[in-house]
Amino acid sequence: IFGNGMMPFTVIICFEYRSNGFPVDYGKTRAGGSLFYAIAVYLIGVMTEKGGPIMVPISGIALCIADWIVLMTMKSSRHQQAPEKADKKVGVNEIRRRYPAFFLMTLGLVLLFAFHNGTNTYLLPILERVGGDTRALGTAFAISAITEIPVEIFIEKILKKISSDKLLLISGFGFFFKGIMYLMAGNVAVIYLSQLLEIVSYALYSGAAPYYADERIAPGYLSSAQAMMTSCTMVGAVLGNLTSGWIYDGFGLSSMILLCIGYAAAGTVIIGASLKME
Repeated sequence: IFGNGMMPFTVIICFEYRSNGFPVDYGKTRAGGSLFYAIAVYLIGVMTEKGGPIMVPISGIALCIADWIVLMTMKSSRHQQAPEKADKKVGVNEIRRRYPAFFLMTLGLVLLFAFHNGTNTYLLPILERVGGDTRALGTAFAISAITEIPVEIFIEKILKKISSDKLLLISGFGFFFKGIMYLMAGNVAVIYLSQLLEIVSYALYSGAAPYYADERIAPGYLSSAQAMMTSCTMVGAVLGNLTSGWIYDGFGLSSMILLCIGYAAAGTVIIGASLKME
């Protein structure tokens, strides 16, 4: 809960600092997080192999405490001059009415994150099916996190060449083909290779999504739109975890992967439809 909650919260913090005049580079911030994540998940995998499953919650609690300490020591974003015009407080229905393409995009992103969270939650059973273990899980997560870093560092330069909506569409295809590799994998090496698709799936998703709202939404509605964009991760996480768990328990691992592939396919189609509405 803490991890999924912190992801959208971090995005909001970055753009809040930017809007108040602080020189925050969102892409480099994300890249730093991915690098630390890669190191942490690999080490936690090694510790779990030696110390047992208890090392996972112990590590999680320690990281939550460290994160809280960092947050408590951060400067207030209000130290700089505030924006001249405050955003309006508007609801989802108002955003949907004024920006139907944006609203449709958020629905597509929810489904993409349902794929991402569902497959990540059950990546250990996917690995165990082809002979992997907890150490292989840590390695797989480390590969995916390291792969994200180049995209996140250079996301602003990439956005000058390819618009954020097209990057999000590309990410949908990346998620879809990643799911196909999970389904067809016959050994651990294929799972490791599938993690390289992170560069065209989650890396593009996490890098382009916050800028998508900035590019399309009027200043008076921007904070509400950014909240909708970041909440896609929470809604997608709940949807992906709950439904993947039900299908996994009732019908098995292959059916669960097929469900997640369906999420990725449907999300990609919806994102494509939102592009046509603009």
